[in-house]
Formats: sequence, structure tokens, C-alpha cells
Amino acid sequence: MGTFHYLTPTTYWALVVIWCAILFFCVRRLWRRDIASSLLSVLLIVLTIDALRTLFESVYFGARYSAFVGWLPQEVYDFLNRPEIVFLPKAVHLLAAIAIFAIILRRWLPREEQELLRMRDYASQLKALVDARTQELRETNEALHRDIERRIEVETALKENQRAMATLLSNLPGLAYRCLNTPDYPMTFTSEGCLALTGYTVEQIGPGGTINYGDLVIPEDRQAVWDGVQEGVNNRRTFTLTYRIRTADAVEKWVWEQGCGIFNAEGELEALEGFITDVTARKRAEEERSRLEAQVQQAQKLESLGVLAGGIAHDFNNLLVGILGNADLALDELGPSSPARATVQEIVTAAKRAAELTRQLLAYSGKGRFIIGPVDINDLVREMAHLLDVSISKKALLRYNFASGLPAVMADASQIRQIVMNLIVNASEALEEKSGAIVITTGVMQCDRDYLKSMHLDEDLPDGLYVYFEVSDTGCGMDAETRDRIFDPFFTTKFTGRGLGLAAVLGIVRGHNGAIKVYSEPGRGTTFKVLLPAVETPAACGHEPHAVTGGAWRGSGTILLVDDEPTVRALGTRILQRAGFEVITARDGREAVDLFRAQPDTIVCVLLDLTMPRLGGEDAYRELRRIRPDVCVVLSSGYNEQEVSQRFAGKKLAGFIQKPYRAAVLLETIRRALESPGDTAIERGDSL
Repeated sequence: MGTFHYLTPTTYWALVVIWCAILFFCVRRLWRRDIASSLLSVLLIVLTIDALRTLFESVYFGARYSAFVGWLPQEVYDFLNRPEIVFLPKAVHLLAAIAIFAIILRRWLPREEQELLRMRDYASQLKALVDARTQELRETNEALHRDIERRIEVETALKENQRAMATLLSNLPGLAYRCLNTPDYPMTFTSEGCLALTGYTVEQIGPGGTINYGDLVIPEDRQAVWDGVQEGVNNRRTFTLTYRIRTADAVEKWVWEQGCGIFNAEGELEALEGFITDVTARKRAEEERSRLEAQVQQAQKLESLGVLAGGIAHDFNNLLVGILGNADLALDELGPSSPARATVQEIVTAAKRAAELTRQLLAYSGKGRFIIGPVDINDLVREMAHLLDVSISKKALLRYNFASGLPAVMADASQIRQIVMNLIVNASEALEEKSGAIVITTGVMQCDRDYLKSMHLDEDLPDGLYVYFEVSDTGCGMDAETRDRIFDPFFTTKFTGRGLGLAAVLGIVRGHNGAIKVYSEPGRGTTFKVLLPAVETPAACGHEPHAVTGGAWRGSGTILLVDDEPTVRALGTRILQRAGFEVITARDGREAVDLFRAQPDTIVCVLLDLTMPRLGGEDAYRELRRIRPDVCVVLSSGYNEQEVSQRFAGKKLAGFIQKPYRAAVLLETIRRALESPGDTAIERGDSL
């Protein structure tokens, strides 16, 4: 018996597995290697089999082994008699012998068959490699297909975004751009809106085009545009600009631009990007709104100043009534050789000048028209030629440029003369004692609303035919600030102490439903253009009516004198009493109505003031006619007859006299009213 070996079943099976692995390795080497390696592998297999056989033959399984492994002897015996334990060594030897025989047989095969077997092995290996590579390629191809699908989706989305962006930009009312930051702003991208905005196509103004956007900007605005862009770029913020461009068809447009600078990763400016849109309509609307606001402010100013001027003229006229009336009475009482007569005559002269000032105040208030009728401007200016020649500087040359066939205008000839005189004197002073020319031009033109909007006093004047006269000079001219103030009362660029001047001119033009325009620049002279509505009525003679004298006429009866000014009441009473009338007075319309109601049949005439407290002249006249419809009423007012005729048209007013009036004029007015009870002064067209 050999050495006892104590093997557990686990150890036994582990040795079997190890032996099988060695056998497989050796057979594999025999199958794949050359003859020498194969013989070495066969030898190793034989030795391994023999060692395994010896191991099984030398194992003694006794009581000590059973005690060692914890099995009972019978259990050990049963284990050793199991078929796999009894026949395993024999089976192993048989398998080994078959393997060796197969190897030797393989080695003895012809070379062609060996090569065929080898090729089959290579084919199997190649097939395995191809299958693996095919699977790898299939997976790669699937991944590539997925990438292509994702790329197609991205490209489709990009194209859709580009299409949507192009559609959006083409529908925007403006120009989206990308350009370089140079003064001529060459475009690297422009949207389709450039054609509607600039008149140039994308090919003309876009990349590679022959037109740079900077060339379209009005030269006066280019520096402001450049400064605004650079300020935004330097501060890295959005810039917003409003400026003018000139389109391909030479149309000037206002545009609004908003953009910003585009910088790269290094912080360097690459380009400008932004949007430009046409705001011409909005700009014109803003200008129109500003013009209307200025016009409203001017109208409000004129209205307020007109009310002030009218109020001053009214009160001043009442004072002048007392001055002129008492001066006339004093002249009547003084003898021709009285030394005081000359002094009183100076008082009358000064009062007349003061009355002229009140007429200017009324003219400024727009209520200064006295005698309205058709006037030929050419004839009126010709009649003033001598007066104009002596009113201007000796170094000034006065020239006339009359248009033939000039239509007439409905105007007060005396006030139109005042306009011409004021403008001529103003032009003469503008020459500043230097040699120069003053030109008076007349003409007729068809005016539309756009042209009338550019005039002063455009109070919604209608389209139509207008007669104009211009007074131009070659004097010093005016700047914009001066032009804005020349129509303010008592404003002057010459010596102080001037009168209303151009303010009165403005009021007269306003009262005639006309307009006036001023063209002037410093050093280039000034032109005043006055527009008056033309009429088809033939022009009347421009002479003023002769003064009315009182004569030796005397009346009888009772006259009711109504005026809120005590001086006027006192003076009127003295004048009327000296003419043979009995006079009763009232301080306002309410008192006058009460006095008239008490004795309606004894009062032959009522001298009624228009503006009074408690009850005004218009309301008082209405109450008087209710008491006696055929009442003879002569109205007196500081306003003009035109204003009164608008209020009392068709109401059978017997007469009208404007303050300040003289004694002879008052008596003549009363005489006409009493001698023509069935007619009225306003309906007859009498002007006193």
C-alpha cells in the first residue's frame, strides 16, 4: 500500500476539474500548434492521466479517513462505489486516448485537408469577427441614423425659423439692418423693408450694393446721428435717434432708429444692429399739434389782450367824450380873438390823437372796423403814395409792383391805410439810415388749407381767392426769437415809447378775416405779406367821408340820455340842452327802462350806451321796444358800427355814434334819427 491520501469529495472533484482544464489546454495546443508543440502536449496529457490514475489507485479510504471527514465507514464505502467514482478514471483514460488518436489522425491527414480544416477554423474566427464588426457597424449605423434624423430636425427647425424671421421682417413697416460702424454705414444685412423706406432695393443698399445708408441721411443731421450712435456704442447701451433721410425719389422722410453695438468675445465691436422705421406722419402730426397749440395760445393771448384793449378803449373813450365835448363847448363860448382859443384847440388836437390811440386799441381787439365796403388795394396804395414818400428815410427807394385786374376786398379803407403806413414805417426803420429799397407788391392768389396753416391768424380760414399786398425791405432782418414777438403790444427792437404798431396791424387783419405772414432772416431783409378775402363786388372810392358839422340846427322834446359814465352824462346834457332839448339821464339800463316806462310818450329819443352795469344796452333796447315798438333809439359805444350792426341787424335801430364823439357829430346823429323815423341808420349804411 502506498501513502495514505485523505481526500474529501470536494477535493476530489476539484482535482478532476483541474485535470480536465489541463487536458483541454493541451488538446487546444495540439490542435493549433505544429508537430513539436503537439508532441509536447501529448506527453503532458499522458503524464497527467497517469498521475491521476496513480492518485486514484493509491487512495486508501479507512476508518481514520472516515473519522477525519466525519463520515461513517459505510458512507465512505458507498461513496467510493458510486459509478462516477469507479468509472471516472477509466473514462478519463478513454477520453484521453480518443483525443490523442484524433490529434494523431489530424496530423496524418494530407496537407490539403489540414489546410481546409485550418481554413474552416479561420472562417469560423473570421465569421465571428465579421459578426462582431457587423453588429458594431449596425449599432454605429443606427446611431448615425439617429444623429442624421436629429440634424434634419434641427435644420428643418432652423429653416422654419429663418422663414418665419424673413416673413416677420418683410411684414414689419421698416428696415432691420446690420452695418459697420463707419460714417457711411455700409450694410451687411438689410430686410425687404428697405425698398418701402428708402426706395432702394436690397441689392442696391445691402451687401455689395452701390448705395451706403449714410449717404441717405440729410447732411445737416449726419453729425447728430454719428454722435448719438457713438455715445450708445461707447456706453454699450441702446441708442435711439430721430433724423431725416432723402429717398431714391428725392422725398424727405423723418425716421426713428433704435439699435445697439454687437461685440465679440474679446469685447471688440463687430457691427451695429437695429431697426429703422418711417415716422414722417407722426412727426408731421406732432408739428401740426405744436402749431395748433401755438395757434391756440396765440389766439388766447390775442383774445385776452383784445378784451383788455377793448375795455381800456371803452373807458378811455368815455374820458375822451368829456374832453372833446367840453373843448367844443369852450370853443363855442370863446370869441375868435380870445387868447385861450389856441390853447383849447391844442386840447382838441391832443384829444384827437388820444382818440386815434383808442382806435388802435380797438383794432388790436379785432373790433376796429368803422366803414366796411369794397376797396381796391391798388387805388388805396396809389392815393397814399405822397404820404408814404414823406414817411420813409431819405436814403430809401420806394418802388411799387401792382398786379392788374385785382379783385376788391371788403374792408375799412382807413384801417387798411393804417396797415400800409405801419408796415412802410417799420421797413424804413429796418434800413437803419442806410441806403436800401422798399417794395410794395400787390396780387391775387388761390390759397388752400396747407398754405393758410403757415400764416399768422389762421383761424380756420376757408380755401379760396385772396388778395395780398407785400411790403419788403432790404434792411437788417430779424431772427426767429424776434419774429415770434413782433406782434406783441409795445414790443420793439428800436427805441422805447412806441405805440401798438404791428400789434394793431395784427388786430386789423384779424378783424378783416385775413391772415399775415412774415419772411425774414438776419441780414437778408423782411417781407410782410397780408392776405384779405377777395370779393366780386366792384371797389368803391377809398376816400374817407367828410366830417359832419352841427350847423345851427335845433330840436325840441325830451331826450333820455343813458350812460354809466357821469362825465358823458353831464356833457351830453349840456350839448343837447343848448340845442333846445330837455334831457333826463339814467346811470344804467335798468334805470332807463323804469324812466321810459313812466313817460313813454314824452320821450322823443333815447341816447343809449351799449356797455353798462346791471342791464346792458342790448337788453335795455329790447325792453324799451316792448314798452313802445316805435321808440327812437340812438346807440353810442366805443366799439365800431360793424360790431353793433351784427347785434342789432333788423331791430330798427335809429342811429349809431361811436365814442369819443364831438358835439356837432352828436347833434347831426340826433337830427338824422328824428327826421327819418321810418328808416334806420344801420339799414341806410350811414357812417358817422
